[in-house]
Amino acid sequence: MSIWFFLWIIFAAIMAFVTGWSTYILVQQKQAWKSFAEKNKIKFRSGKFFAPCEMDGMIDGFMVSFFTGTQQNPEARKNKQLTVLEITDPSAFVDGVALGSEEMKAFIELINTLTWHKIDNKDWKKQNLVASRHKKSVDKFLTEKRIKILDELLNFPSSDVIIILDDDQGVFRFETSNPFTDADKLEEMLKKLFARIEKLRPSDEEVKQFQSLRKSEDAQPVTIEKGNAEKPVDDTEKNEDI
Repeated sequence: MSIWFFLWIIFAAIMAFVTGWSTYILVQQKQAWKSFAEKNKIKFRSGKFFAPCEMDGMIDGFMVSFFTGTQQNPEARKNKQLTVLEITDPSAFVDGVALGSEEMKAFIELINTLTWHKIDNKDWKKQNLVASRHKKSVDKFLTEKRIKILDELLNFPSSDVIIILDDDQGVFRFETSNPFTDADKLEEMLKKLFARIEKLRPSDEEVKQFQSLRKSEDAQPVTIEKGNAEKPVDDTEKNEDI
């Protein structure tokens, strides 16, 4: 037996294992998502046998979408398929702010009406990025309690995260390597995320204050300057209890 034939057998065995494992995970994911969708009365689309599934619908007042997407990072050398969870809260927050984990820097830079925003808080992780449109309004919105919650959301386990808030809604997008193959754990995770997002909602009085501060600022759009974000530090800590 030649060395090349032996290496071919090893390669074929590895490929067979990878394909088999990927198919197993996909089947587990479809079963879990279908069970979750039926319980919560949202739409589930299985797709073809080897194609990813997806689901979406309203749960507890939130618009929730699950699907497979490509990593949103123009600087990445290789496209990476990830599970995407997107939660939309149709509540008024503040106009306007984008927050992201460090992998989302290039995406935030594409929003050319924002400028980098510094958060002076000892508990805020320096690798997390913030850009705002109306600084005074956003400063008022970013209380210590909200800063802590946003920091927890941005450090969602094994995920790249971006949060975009304005005076119409809040969008929370998590790109994760977790395929969510357990329906019960998925439901528990969503409840925790919903609870955190609800705590971010401002009162009607706060919304009026944000609007007043916004009117006092120069609202002319400015282009975000690349490279002006604080340099990320090497901090891989994640909130495993989410």
